[in-house]
Amino acid sequence: MRLPILVSLAVLLGLEASAAWAGERLPLHVLYAGRHDDQKRSAGFVDFLKESFEHCTAVKRNQVVRERLRGIDVVLLDWSQQEREPQNYDSPLGPLETWSIPTVLLGSAGLLIAGPWQVIGGAG
Repeated sequence: MRLPILVSLAVLLGLEASAAWAGERLPLHVLYAGRHDDQKRSAGFVDFLKESFEHCTAVKRNQVVRERLRGIDVVLLDWSQQEREPQNYDSPLGPLETWSIPTVLLGSAGLLIAGPWQVIGGAG
């Protein structure tokens, strides 16, 4: 599972860099699922994404509604360890078996998503 995420990130960053160099926005729809407690950080990511991609939607992480993800090409999930309650942190993206959208994990999202999805990365 890590390989598709890494490949997605590499492709996304490569496309963004080439489009930025050409002075145009990529025709992708990205969703930024941001932190609850850091508006400045979220605003910075959204500003960057709006400069780089034609469509950008931003929601707080707890507002991700799977039924509304049609047409989303890439999800950026931003999650801080400080935003979880001990022993209770479900994946805001749902079960791994049903998730198919390329996803970039920001902050502690990699660590925090490893637990609910039962993949390597939950220790450290």
